[in-house]
Amino acid sequence: MNEIRQLCTTSSSPVKHLDEILALFHACPPQYLLPSLSLIGQSISCMSVEQLDIHIINHQLFFIIRQWSERLLQLWLINGTLNGDEHRALFYTHQLFKLLSEWLNQQDNLIIDNDNQEITKRVITDLFIDENFINTLCRSISQLITDENDDQHSSATSNISDDEDHVSPDDIQLQTHTSDDQAEQADVLDVLFRCVNSLIILFSHPILLSNIIATKNITSCLLDCLNSPLFIQLSTKFLRQNLTSEKIHIRSIFLLFTCLDYCTLSITISTLDLLSSIRKILHIWCEIPQNSNDDTSPLIVRLIRLIYRLSLSSKDSIIRENLCAFLVPHFETLCSTSNIIDDIVSLLVTLSTTITGKRHLRRLGYVQHILHATKRHSSLWHPLSLLINQRDLFQSSLFKRLVHLLIQRTINMFQSLATASNDTSYDSTTPSSRNHATMVAIEWFILLRTSFLSFTMIVEEFINYRKKVNVINMLIDTILSLQQDDESLPKLIDVMIELLWTFSLSKSTNIHDILQKHFDLCQYLKNNLNNSTSNVRFASKAVLSTLDLTNKTINRTSFNRRTSVITNNLICIFNSDKSHQELCITLRDRLLIEQQYSIELITTSSCESFDSLIQLINRSSLCLFCASTQMKTDNLTHFVHRYISLQSYTIPILTILIEHGCELEGSWLEHLPMVDMQSIVNEIRRHLDQIEDNDLRLPSRISDASTISHTRNMTPDEIRNQSRNFMNRPVPYWSSDDVTEWCEATQGSFDTLQPLVMRLNGSALVNLAEILSIDPASMYHSLNDELLQRTGASVPLTEYVSLRSELQHLLIRKQDQRMTTSTTNTDDTNKSDYRKKRWKKSRLCTIL
Repeated sequence: MNEIRQLCTTSSSPVKHLDEILALFHACPPQYLLPSLSLIGQSISCMSVEQLDIHIINHQLFFIIRQWSERLLQLWLINGTLNGDEHRALFYTHQLFKLLSEWLNQQDNLIIDNDNQEITKRVITDLFIDENFINTLCRSISQLITDENDDQHSSATSNISDDEDHVSPDDIQLQTHTSDDQAEQADVLDVLFRCVNSLIILFSHPILLSNIIATKNITSCLLDCLNSPLFIQLSTKFLRQNLTSEKIHIRSIFLLFTCLDYCTLSITISTLDLLSSIRKILHIWCEIPQNSNDDTSPLIVRLIRLIYRLSLSSKDSIIRENLCAFLVPHFETLCSTSNIIDDIVSLLVTLSTTITGKRHLRRLGYVQHILHATKRHSSLWHPLSLLINQRDLFQSSLFKRLVHLLIQRTINMFQSLATASNDTSYDSTTPSSRNHATMVAIEWFILLRTSFLSFTMIVEEFINYRKKVNVINMLIDTILSLQQDDESLPKLIDVMIELLWTFSLSKSTNIHDILQKHFDLCQYLKNNLNNSTSNVRFASKAVLSTLDLTNKTINRTSFNRRTSVITNNLICIFNSDKSHQELCITLRDRLLIEQQYSIELITTSSCESFDSLIQLINRSSLCLFCASTQMKTDNLTHFVHRYISLQSYTIPILTILIEHGCELEGSWLEHLPMVDMQSIVNEIRRHLDQIEDNDLRLPSRISDASTISHTRNMTPDEIRNQSRNFMNRPVPYWSSDDVTEWCEATQGSFDTLQPLVMRLNGSALVNLAEILSIDPASMYHSLNDELLQRTGASVPLTEYVSLRSELQHLLIRKQDQRMTTSTTNTDDTNKSDYRKKRWKKSRLCTIL
């Protein structure tokens, strides 16, 4: 032992003598093994992290120390205490494990080759992945927590007898060598908690965390500890006394911090059992008075991180426990905590990806809280973009603040790009501020365009903004400035041209006046048609085309449309979301096989030829938009709609919702006719038949001027009769246009409710009538709430009664018509067949 002491204490580097120290340790008498182990552990643990390397860890002496740590834990499980030598040996073993954890963390931050990584992984795994050692560690942790629970309840219950069944012969032999110098019980518990704390931190490293054997046993053990009453008791004490991690007992550090950290990293289905305890702790935390200057408790930081990790696997459980409600009172303080803001943002984003989660957060008032915090924490713009909807924009104060903050941040992006373009501080070792500003700007412009600019109201506010600067002018100036800079990232140019395209699609005359005044911009866009990337070329051509269409009225005959009657109808289906491509393909095949239509399915992200697209639109008889969240900000589909709306002869457009829970309110898609999958075939057939009838009546259509003048010369009765052709069809087959005409024909008996009713098609109108007849009182309140959110007006009771009366009258009349039709159907069959033959002959003559 003296020789070991001399090598460990007097030698300048005991690492050089590891083999000699190991030989001397094996030669020690039994009574000197533990003191020698303490000397060895002390000498190595005094090394710095830089002095430690994989060769030392791979030495047999390290494995001996790990084995002895297991034996010492077993001795405590058997005896319930430790003598002085055992206490000191376990303490220095804990110090050695602590040093090893620090070294592993340092290796993670260093760039090392794959071979060294594999060596480190193999050595650490061989050293600690031992099933007997892991079981001993878990038994020791469970016994420590059990004893602490017993002390808290002043119980004399002991579980030592339960462990005696697991004692090995080696343990019994070691037990006979204990000395009479017993350590204090408080010191024994202290060193035991420190030892298991260091080992759990060590097992939290990714190398050991990836091992199934270790994770399964340790996670189960630690979850039992966290589900014990001791966890809530220590948490309450920690929060009420407002302690820091430096002032609390190692017992609390182990249970409140180390166990929580490990369970956060190794989420299992059993981890959800902690939610009730987490809810109790958060409730206690909310009741404690908080100062605005106080830092967020490290325990709360860990709980929020655990909640976020649990939300990745079980969003519904987090919503059901209403855990996010406890964050609202201290939301501003939480966002000011640098080490938790990312977890809060990730939690909100994760929950906002589902309809239920979005409604839950909105109900808790997170839209207002997040909006007020975005000025200081820009990362919160992402969850806000997922939560905001058209109803929020009807709140004047919120809308003004939102637009102000959006415009200010956008202006700041333009200014930072202008400042960074003059940055000459770049060198080979540090990234320049220019690159950082560019990446931040790209991220912001993408988020702005794909989320906030999906609302028409926000687009108009950007275009009409006139305080100090004009946003559109700044956008144009920045684009022209960047295109002259050879060091500009192409991605930034792409994003900004796409942003300009979004603004150009607005119906506001201001945007077109601004764009036309920039002759240099128009020249730049024309140059892009030949000398740019495909995305920029496509967007540039679309912007120029939109400007050209706005300036002049294009006659569709200039594209050789309908010079003769089209014998095969062409339908263009537009899809912007590849995740729903299979559904669109199914719809295309159904129309192609069952109805024998000519179908073109256009995925906007894959469209490469602008001219080919225009030709398809000009030859089409109908366009079908497969609406989704992504289509709300898809410039190409929006351009198609804008292009069609500027033609002298409008192509019918139908919209079918392919994404469940997609909200179209406030977007350019909101006012398009919406059909469902069941009635899509009937609606297409109705529109195509109407087009065919128009072609037969007006085969040589040159312009719409004669039609307009003819309509103006019609009497009111003729117009009313022409608009009521829909009354000849069953109500379930009505389109939303038919419902609108029916509403107008009621002569204003329920004007206030018309914005809600006009959005329905025939089948939905029938369902509304059924609900009104079943539960009229409840339906009145529902319609009133919906109307308040949309228009700010309430439903007059008289108009509600009128709506019910009109619906009853409509359905009864249609039922009577069906009964009358059924009785005369047989007699009219021959007449009907004869009329059809005559109509076909007359149509053939017209074609010839």
